[in-house]
Amino acid sequence: MISAATATWPSVSAAFFGFDFRENFNYPFIAPSIQDFWRRWHISLSTWFKEYVYIPLGGNRKGNVRTTLNKWIVFFLTGLWHGASFTFILWGLWHGLWQMLETYQIIPTKKRWFRPLGHIYTLLVVVIGFVFFRADSLAQGFSMIRSMFTPATGAAAATAEIFALCAPSVLISFGAALLFSTPIFRILRQKVEAKGPADLYNTWAYIASLLLFGLSVLSLVSSSYNPFIYFRF
Repeated sequence: MISAATATWPSVSAAFFGFDFRENFNYPFIAPSIQDFWRRWHISLSTWFKEYVYIPLGGNRKGNVRTTLNKWIVFFLTGLWHGASFTFILWGLWHGLWQMLETYQIIPTKKRWFRPLGHIYTLLVVVIGFVFFRADSLAQGFSMIRSMFTPATGAAAATAEIFALCAPSVLISFGAALLFSTPIFRILRQKVEAKGPADLYNTWAYIASLLLFGLSVLSLVSSSYNPFIYFRF
């Protein structure tokens, strides 16, 4: 049975047809490290590569050098799985690099003093990686990253950027993204269910879901053509 506290829309949809899917994303953007990110991100894919590639290659049973090589192979194939493009391969190897740095504690994720910085560091690595994931070419990816970390030249350009970032639609979207990237609603539901029936919570959650769905449809209708990302793979 699917737990009401952990159910996601794909798992609920599958349940209508008699399928019971495991949770595939477990709030990856609250991860304090890249290793933890991959425990939470695309769980079915990472589990498949672990069981059918990493372990058959020897896993971590044949020394540090072989373990490192096995992980690089896994992340190379993870990128290649998304598409035969250097952008996807670089995305996979990028995550593999930071995994290695964490494994050997060059990035000291286990140090207590590093923990407050862990979320910022992880988000920075993930966001830079996603630039290459979505870019049409390596050149475009590097150009976008350069723009991300290079301030606008000239007062007019800087002012335009600030106004663009402060637009109501951007602020609302950013606030919603922050809220939904945390398990706050899961925790709230668990507390409500612990005190009794959750009918009122379910009703409001259903109404909120319909509103968000309506807003998403309006946004798609008003925007330019943007094909589903997996059509690119």
